[in-house]
Order: sequence, then structure tokens, then C-alpha cells
Amino acid sequence: MIQTLFIHAALTLIWLLLSRSHTLFNFIIGYLIGLVILFTFPKILHSRHYLNRTLGFANFLIQFTLTFLKANYAVAKIILFTPSTVRPAFFSYDSSHLTRFELLVLSNCITLTPGTTTTDISPDGKTLTVHALQFTSRDAICAEIDHSITRHLLRFTR
Repeated sequence: MIQTLFIHAALTLIWLLLSRSHTLFNFIIGYLIGLVILFTFPKILHSRHYLNRTLGFANFLIQFTLTFLKANYAVAKIILFTPSTVRPAFFSYDSSHLTRFELLVLSNCITLTPGTTTTDISPDGKTLTVHALQFTSRDAICAEIDHSITRHLLRFTR
């Protein structure tokens, strides 16, 4: 994995050195050309795992952005049109299946998503305490977190 990362960085750097201008656009082009080369020769460059993680990370960013936008819309709609229906509550989320890095990313994603905030992590790291603006049921909100964030997070971390 690290070796493939260095190969990808070297391919991107070579592209930047061969291009006349060193712009963000040329960096992105070099990065994409490196991905194409790694995708074309996965057995020779041992890049299958790296490509899966890279594509998983891109998928995570897209899915989290969509979740973030949907949550913004939902919170704005609740606050502007039906503020009397707000039902805030704290609940616990089981995070025993996550590594420390995954726990860190998940807790930050929960906090960044409007309507939810991670308020505490248990000392053993097995439980997150989360505050939700619109509490329906613990199981429903945990299932939504699993579906919208955790599932995509695990695609690039494992």
C-alpha cells in the first residue's frame, strides 16, 4: 500500500515536471493519469488494494457531502417551518467495531452533520454519546448513521 502510494506520487510528480505550468489543474491531471496507470497494471504494480481504498475514499467524500446537504436542508426546514416539532435528545451509539482512526473520523462526521453532535466518547472507545436535534428512536438514528456514514467509511479504511 505505501509502495503504491509512492509510485502514484512519483507519477504525479513526473507529470508536473513534464508540464509547462505547475497549476492545480495539472496536478489533478497528473493524479488521474497516475490512477489510470495503476488501474491498467494492478498485478505488476501491486495496486489493487490501493485503488480500492482510493475509490472508497472518493465514494465516502461524495456520500458524506450528500448526507451533509440533506441534513442541512432537513434542519433548515425544521427550524424555519416547524420549530415546535423539535425533539432533542442524547443517545449512545455502539462504536466497539471501529478502530481509533475510524472512531475519530466518524465522530467528526457526526459533529459536522447538522442536527447531530458527538458530545462524548467513552474512555474505552466503545460508545459515542450523540445529541440529535430531531430524535425519533435510538435504533432509527443509529441505523441512519450506519447507512449514511459508517458503511462508506469502512469501505476505505478496511
